[in-house]
Amino acid sequence: VEMALWDILGKALNVPVYTLLGGPCRTRVRCYTHISEETSGHSIEQRVEEARAAVAEGWTALKWDPLPANFLTLTPTQMRYVVRQIQAVREAVGDGVDLLIECHGRLDATTAIHLARDIAPLRPLFM
Repeated sequence: VEMALWDILGKALNVPVYTLLGGPCRTRVRCYTHISEETSGHSIEQRVEEARAAVAEGWTALKWDPLPANFLTLTPTQMRYVVRQIQAVREAVGDGVDLLIECHGRLDATTAIHLARDIAPLRPLFM
């Protein structure tokens, strides 16, 4: 309802809503791309190649889901694999590309904390 009221006021005053809210705060918005639409079945090498291809297209922020499908927790082996995958992508694309790790809210709190700590040195933009 609030957005509709802002829109009505903007139309009544013949100004865009962003003007009512104090004016534009930026002239450009950065975008990211997904490097894979699938959440499982990709080897680390495939993820690295997808990442390299996206960077070659000019993308500077890459988002993907490195987790096995539909897991709340990860075994130590799975955790190591996920971390190795993220590390391999980081090494392939360098520090000038942001990594955005998609978990779809699937991990329980303990697993999410462990994963966040393990990948912190790789500096993901978000997880």
